[in-house]
Amino acid sequence: MDAINRATALHRMRTALGWSPAAVARRLDVTPRMVGLWETGTQPMPDGRWRLFVYELKEELQRRRDYVVVLAADGVTPLDVVTDANFHSLEEDEANGIGVLSSFAIDRSTGQPYIHLQRFPLAENQHVRRAARNWRAALRAGAASGDSEMLTMHRWLSRRVLEAEQANPKLRELKDQIAAASREVDLAFDEPDDVRREKLDELDRAVFALIHEVDRSKGS
Repeated sequence: MDAINRATALHRMRTALGWSPAAVARRLDVTPRMVGLWETGTQPMPDGRWRLFVYELKEELQRRRDYVVVLAADGVTPLDVVTDANFHSLEEDEANGIGVLSSFAIDRSTGQPYIHLQRFPLAENQHVRRAARNWRAALRAGAASGDSEMLTMHRWLSRRVLEAEQANPKLRELKDQIAAASREVDLAFDEPDDVRREKLDELDRAVFALIHEVDRSKGS
């Protein structure tokens, strides 16, 4: 298995949970700037702070039963955090005992969505395999068109604002715009491809406006 990249893991897992750099900093008794230095790899994350982050992560996940933690070969160290909302796919290499989990994520540098790939040992992650199979079945059952993957990503992105809504009333307005655009996509199900594409483009614009406002609000 690949060595654990703490910079990537820290950013990946804190954003999956909706934690801002300031929220992580409070838990680890450091500054938000230090969290940023760790995430960019400018400074290595010390062992003690990494262990404290893992402890805080596990405590949080005890309260969030809808999340699945992907474990390293030691069966303890977390590699990734995934939920049904951002799950994309799972490939299993039984011969080598390795799985590759794909999920939607946000690039730290550009703020753009991308597909995150996480390799992990199958033997220590039977719970991940079970969850992925259930999620795959749900996606197949709900797939009404070739655009289902894109719409799934949009639904996940919209959920990122739940934590920030109270602090920024504008987020509610932007979420309403996404909901309206989503309804237009649904109503255009039987329309020609160019009409559906136009509606999906409108949905894209609404989602990325929301992403921009969330990132501005959180300072992340």
